[in-house]
Amino acid sequence: LYSCVPIIIDKDSLIKFNARYTSIGSVSYFLAPLFVGLFINKSHFLLFAVYALLLIVGATSLLFLPNISTLNLKEERKKQNLNITLFNILRSKKIALVLLSGVIVGSIGVVYDTYEVVYLTKYLGISDSMYSFSLSFLAVSFLVMSFFLSFVKQISSHMKAFALGLSFYVLYLLLFSTSSNIYTVLMSYVFLAIGQTMMGIIETNYFQLSLNMKELQKLYIYSETLHSVFSGIAVLVIGSFAFLSSHLVLVFRSLAVFALFILLCYCVFVNLKKLSIDK
Repeated sequence: LYSCVPIIIDKDSLIKFNARYTSIGSVSYFLAPLFVGLFINKSHFLLFAVYALLLIVGATSLLFLPNISTLNLKEERKKQNLNITLFNILRSKKIALVLLSGVIVGSIGVVYDTYEVVYLTKYLGISDSMYSFSLSFLAVSFLVMSFFLSFVKQISSHMKAFALGLSFYVLYLLLFSTSSNIYTVLMSYVFLAIGQTMMGIIETNYFQLSLNMKELQKLYIYSETLHSVFSGIAVLVIGSFAFLSSHLVLVFRSLAVFALFILLCYCVFVNLKKLSIDK
């Protein structure tokens, strides 16, 4: 879907589309727990029936998309025999910098998500009801942030904008790992919503403007693979060693410091005059 979007959507409307697409996910993330809370004790079958119906409607709507293969046939024929590998794509230092920084920091975020409930309930003593509230608060924060970004018409510098989003994300990691109560957790969630939304939309927008459809298809495959490998290994290692799993505070803070190091490296490379990166 993301690789087809630049062909269907006008380039000047890509940011608006990606922001609104993100907001749809935020609305779903907020309404789904509410719906479950209302009907979970009444009918499990109803939940699955509605979920299946929504999937069918969403999948069927894709059939109404224009035929992608005929929209840019001339360009695609030129690229037909091109051997697109991850190393070919990463020759652009900007793309490599954005992709790898996002993958590493995002993988740390997955570790936080995996052990979040244990960290909040066991180490901070937050109740189940407050934890549920915090998730709803996070969903609303994502919705508000994606709503505001839908009004952005264009980005003058993707690299600087991505650095800003990355900074907010690192602030979330640092604040969350040093939280002592629910209020600091909620504040960290605000930083998470700002950082992750900005990073995701800006990264998607930059890739869509820089690569053709076939390159995008390959890039997203490689990106998802890297995300799965990095985050999967990290979660597996922490869960496999009793010392790590029993010292989540230390693990979280160490990962937050490492994320800060990645942010500093990103900013240094972006500002190095000798780094020959294409705009």
